[in-house]
Amino acid sequence: MFRVIAVLLFIFIAACNRRANREMQKEQGDIKKTPVILSAKSTNPDYDFTLDLHNGNIFIYQGKQSGMKNTQLYAGSYEWVKDTLNLGYYYNHKPQDLISKAWIDTVRRQVIMLGKVPSANRHMVIQ
Repeated sequence: MFRVIAVLLFIFIAACNRRANREMQKEQGDIKKTPVILSAKSTNPDYDFTLDLHNGNIFIYQGKQSGMKNTQLYAGSYEWVKDTLNLGYYYNHKPQDLISKAWIDTVRRQVIMLGKVPSANRHMVIQ
């Protein structure tokens, strides 16, 4: 009986995750159609990440670390206050090593995605 319940629970969780992923992909497709107001690309050769800020306070953060097969894709809303970017990830799906903030330095043309520890910060160049 326990095995049956465990299998049913696993199927239910997998179906919910799949539906949430499809919804997120549809929303991200809609987002990509809006104009980009700022785009930045990572400077670290071990990371190939980009951050695009779109009209309507929506962002897409995507890419991959060296050695990884699949591209990671994150999206959400942002609030840009002076030099700080506050990020709200959709479905709380966000990189585990980053916090939900970034610094934007328009003079030096760089964005720093802030990590939980300083060594996890991701430096990006504004394109």
